[in-house]
Parts: sequence; structure tokens; C-alpha cells
Amino acid sequence: ICFVFNVLMFISFVVHPKYTLTIQLFIFSLLVVAQTGPAGVGTNDGTSNLELWIDANNGVTGSNPITAWTDLSGSSITNTIVGSPVLTTNSVNGYPIIRFNGTSYISTNLSINAGTYPNLDIYTVYSSTGTTDVGSPWGEDNGGFDRFLLRSNNAGPGCSFAVGNGAGCDGNAGLFPASIPIITGIYFAEDVASGSIAVTNGTTLYTFTSNHAPETSNNIDIAGIGDGNFSFVGDIAETIIYSQNLNSARRIILYNYLSAKYGIALTNNDLYDEDNAGNGNFDHQVAGIGRVNASNTQLDSQGSAILRILTPTDLNNNEFLIWGHNNGIQQAIEKTDIPLGVQARFNRVWRVSEVNTSGVAVDVGSINMQWNLSSLGSVTASDLRLLVDTDNDGVFNDETPISGATSLGGNVF
Repeated sequence: ICFVFNVLMFISFVVHPKYTLTIQLFIFSLLVVAQTGPAGVGTNDGTSNLELWIDANNGVTGSNPITAWTDLSGSSITNTIVGSPVLTTNSVNGYPIIRFNGTSYISTNLSINAGTYPNLDIYTVYSSTGTTDVGSPWGEDNGGFDRFLLRSNNAGPGCSFAVGNGAGCDGNAGLFPASIPIITGIYFAEDVASGSIAVTNGTTLYTFTSNHAPETSNNIDIAGIGDGNFSFVGDIAETIIYSQNLNSARRIILYNYLSAKYGIALTNNDLYDEDNAGNGNFDHQVAGIGRVNASNTQLDSQGSAILRILTPTDLNNNEFLIWGHNNGIQQAIEKTDIPLGVQARFNRVWRVSEVNTSGVAVDVGSINMQWNLSSLGSVTASDLRLLVDTDNDGVFNDETPISGATSLGGNVF
């Protein structure tokens, strides 16, 4: 996709030839809250169940050591730096990480105790050193077996490669592969027999029963376990906490976002393939809509980018539309590869995967695409054009510009 300003610029959209995409531009009420959390799952204004979101690519102050790591969730979580964690740029698929040395951690004011939030989803992208005692990428503990992710031989039986279940630990070595970046999801469903789940790279490692006593414990630490013990030795790129169990469609979209961003292959439901080198590495700000069944849907997503897609008219079971961009400059500076009638287009281009969970091409029907151009100053709707690379030849000068953009106010079109 490329957005064109007839006299100013334009936005590009590339559709893989094996997919079909019908684009419908129409007015949609701004009273609907855009899903601006990671991958478009939840919002970043404090009104959703997104409780904590820290990303080494955004909100970090300082480098060696860092002096602040701002929560992006909008939930007003405070993060206090303890020790000297270090920012390392261009580390995992070009994205930065925060490196912890076993004496540093991040202290927060967020409680994840079962009495506060019975159900939780916690997602983390991290890499441990591979040594025996690497500590905890995150945890909350007051001396009992509270909620934490831990690799240590000093925490009692069963707590190596482990998640705290309330009465002890459940574990698997797959939680801490040696010196390999990994995406881990831990889902706590309190007091449900075998209802809690540990997931790595999109595949379930094991289930366990979460049975925590109602108690007041310390708040969660990032790279620690909540009481200053078991500080982490390794790298953390991103941590996301929801105070609910996400539905399966949202989990699939969230894993595809983290997989594309950090170049970590998923072993299950790897639906977005435009992040592959052969497709141009459209790894950035991935978001998506999708449906597993009537009870498991995500119909409106924007994430942290300017493109929001919502209201698909023919989204069936196990179908997804997931998109990302090439990180090109978000300005109308491209003046060569443009069709007649267009003066310049965005350097940034988006690509789409429109498939079912078997990887087969589908058509989710017409969609509403909204572009937030508030960073560009005054924009006139009649100047805007949408370009779609319908023949997937990598160029836009042979395409027909699509007109009809409508202003929704606030420079959203």
C-alpha cells in the first residue's frame, strides 16, 4: 500500500499475488477507540486490560546505564531502575535490548498477585546467558511461590526452568534455551485445573494449575522476582502484560507481531510472511485482524503505526489479515516510481498477508482503512490517493491511483 498525495504525497500498499484484497474507504465513527496496543491488541491509553508494556525501542532514557524505561501501556505504571542495566542497539533483528548483569533490575508499582488479577497473560522477548542460574526475566514474590518466570537451582525443587504456580513450580527447559532469543507467553488462569499455560514461540510447552493464596505480595520486577532476589542475567527486548486471558485470535496476532519484529520464527500459526527477506523484510509495526471462531476475534487494529484497519465484511473462521511496513521514511519523498497525476508518494510501504491458519489465501471482504496523518501538518482529503501494487511487480508507476479519501477530523483520513 502506498498513500499518495495528489499534489503532495501518497501511501503505498502491496498485496501478495496469491492474496486478494478489496479496499473500501468510507466514513467510520471516531467514537470507536482505535486498538493502539502492541499489534493492535488493547489500547495504550489506560482504558483496556493492557497493564504494562515496555519496549527497548521506545521510552528508554540513557544507555550505559539506562536511567529510565517508560511504560507504554497508559496505565501509569512507574518503573524504577536498580543497578546499571545497559541499552544495546541493533541487537535482535536490528532492534535494541536491555542487558542485565545479575545485579540490576526494574522495580515497578504493578501487582500481579492473584488477589488483584486472577487471570493474566504475560509476553516477554528475552535471551538468557545459558548458565545454570540466570534468574528471572519477570516476577513477583514475597517469599512464597508467587508468580514468576525463573531459572535457578537455588529456589527449591522444580524451580529450574520454571513458572511459579502458587504451591511450587512447573517447568520445562524450553523456557530458557541457551543464548537464543525467545518469545515466551505465560497465561495464568487462577484455580482452573491445568488451565494455565506456558508457551514458547507460539507453541504450548505445558499446562499447569495456578493456585496462589490470597495475599499481599511485592510488586512485579522486570529482570527480577519482586523482592530483589534472582536478578536476571541476559537481555530483555519487550515485556507485555494483560490483566485478562486474551482470546486465541489476539494471541495469534500478538505472536506474529513479536515474531516479525525480532526475527524469531514461530513454530505454530506463523501467518505473516511479509517479514521474510524474500518479501522485502516488512518487519515493522505489525498489526492484524482475525477470527478463530465467533468467540475469538480481533476486528479492529492499529498498533503504534499510522494505519488502522477494521470492519472486515467477510472474515470467516481461522482467517486473518496481518500487515506491516518496511520502515521507510514517512514522508512523500519518492518522486520517480509514481503514476501520472501523482507528484510524490510515501517512501514507506506496507505489505499484507491475508491467509487462514493453514496458510491458504483467503478474502476477508471489504475493509475500512484509516490513516492518521497528524504528524504531517495540514492535509487536504482531495489530494490523497491510495496505490495498490496489484500485479506485485514491486513498482507503483503502472498502477491506477485510488481516490475518494474522506476526512474524519484530526487529520485522520
